[in-house]
Amino acid sequence: MLIPVHKNILFVFKEEIINGKFMEKSGGGIIIGGNAHDSVRFARWGKVLAIGPEVSNEVRIGDDVLIEKLKWTEGIEYDGVQIWKTDEEYILAVEEK
Repeated sequence: MLIPVHKNILFVFKEEIINGKFMEKSGGGIIIGGNAHDSVRFARWGKVLAIGPEVSNEVRIGDDVLIEKLKWTEGIEYDGVQIWKTDEEYILAVEEK
């Protein structure tokens, strides 16, 4: 298991990413091709996998969070999963469950 340091948050995007492009899905689950500029225009939703020790109690493992556009690292593959990193200050919202 990866454990981030400081205020770092590890997450996976809720949208599928193929060749660096966000792919949208129709209601029936069909993948609709994205374009390279999608990531520039929008904040994106992610699911929190791990949090650093300095992250406030507003963000928890398992939360769905809205991340400010382009405020994430390039993804790394860990244990067969594409994982991304952001800092707590770039979390715009946490979805209420």
